[in-house]
Amino acid sequence: MLLLLMMIMMTCLSHGAGESHEETAAEGSSIEDPAAAGWITAAGDDVEWAREPVRTTPSLTEEDAAAGEQSSANGVQSSSSEESCPNDCDCFNRYETVDCSRRGLETLPLLHNDTRRLYLEDNRLVSLDTGLRDAAQLTLLIVERNYLERVDVDESLCGLTRIQELNLAANRIRSFNVGGSTRSADSPCRAPALKELNLSLNLLTVVPQNLSEFAPNLEILNLSYNEIASATLDETYAAMTSLRYLDLSRNRIHYVVNDDFGAVTGTGVPLEILSLVECGLVQIDDGALADFVNLTSLGLANNPLQQDTLTAALGRIGRRRPGNRSHCLQSAASGVDVEEYISESSCPSSDAQLVRLDISEVILTNLTLEALGGFSRLVVLDASYCELKYVDPHLFDCLPDLETLHLEGGRLERLENLPALRRLRRLHLQENRLTIAVDLHGLDALESVDLSRNRIETIPTHWLSGTRGLQIVNLSHNLITAIEPDAFNQVELLTTQ
Repeated sequence: MLLLLMMIMMTCLSHGAGESHEETAAEGSSIEDPAAAGWITAAGDDVEWAREPVRTTPSLTEEDAAAGEQSSANGVQSSSSEESCPNDCDCFNRYETVDCSRRGLETLPLLHNDTRRLYLEDNRLVSLDTGLRDAAQLTLLIVERNYLERVDVDESLCGLTRIQELNLAANRIRSFNVGGSTRSADSPCRAPALKELNLSLNLLTVVPQNLSEFAPNLEILNLSYNEIASATLDETYAAMTSLRYLDLSRNRIHYVVNDDFGAVTGTGVPLEILSLVECGLVQIDDGALADFVNLTSLGLANNPLQQDTLTAALGRIGRRRPGNRSHCLQSAASGVDVEEYISESSCPSSDAQLVRLDISEVILTNLTLEALGGFSRLVVLDASYCELKYVDPHLFDCLPDLETLHLEGGRLERLENLPALRRLRRLHLQENRLTIAVDLHGLDALESVDLSRNRIETIPTHWLSGTRGLQIVNLSHNLITAIEPDAFNQVELLTTQ
């Protein structure tokens, strides 16, 4: 009986082991999720004009991920078809997405006609040659961090009639040539669907010329971190009626003259965002920015500009008409007592549409009506680390929409008329020389205020009355010796246990 039982047990164990092996084999035929395997680099976006370079490679789309999962479910390897998917790459969604990143490639792979997205970052490509001419379906091309030195549109990119995003960042490109001699004027090389071109982190010395001939509908042009010495846009940029974002930050543009942006100002070009951050700017001609009536965001941070130069350039934005001044009634309408200001407080008339202005790390003595009073639509003003000593109190009467104010890192000893900023939500005044707590009465939209690292000694009575939405108050590293009665009356303090 014992022998019979042992034979039955051995039979069962043998049967179970066989089933386990088959399941393992079946699992081995599936592919990993491409994002989890680290094949594709996650996206990064430089919106706030970051101080350091960022990785801009987008990740696989949800469509690609779903296709990869479907391939896994069917037990099919993504690169099973050698004649369609390059041997050194991985393909998804029937070869619509081809990932050849980080494979040590020195030449372009042969592509399937259905390929729409091609990832080639972190390889050793020195040229694109003619390897993309037949990629008529391609909509996304990423060639970041390779060894490209020159791009000739006619030779390399003429077949990309459906390309929407072209990323050539972090190469060694010294020349981006449009309109070569290999094609006639009757059949120009065009990419009518191209919306975004990234040429950042290269060695360009001039802004690409004749670009509208290749990308007439371009919306985003990133030329940051190059060696460009002049901001001049040639006359063909006037035809780029979709261009809304131009990043020239961290180049070697020391002078901006009146004609540099003539092709895109006062024309049909809807340029909204312009960055000249950290370019070593020492001079901006008075009228260089004057006709930017569509501009909503301007970055001039960390440039060695003089006070008078910056004041003159900013004061002309939006075709300001000198002498035509209108009273700002916003403070009066708010019920705030501003009688001492109303006789003098008037705002320069301007067509400026600026919503965000970054002039941080520019050495300024004061902020004046002449420089900023015409920006009635301003929502964010960053004048941090400018060593400011004075802010004209009448200026705040002219900024009725301001929500975020950065004045940290200055030499301010006092700041008046803040209650005129009825929509103010975030106030940054840390690292100044304030000796009294600023007046916050009636700022019911205020959410956070940072007064740390000043010289404040006393918190006055009813200091925070009327600030019903306040969530954060930082008074650390001051010289506070007295808090008057009811200083925090009608304020709900959040505590943690």
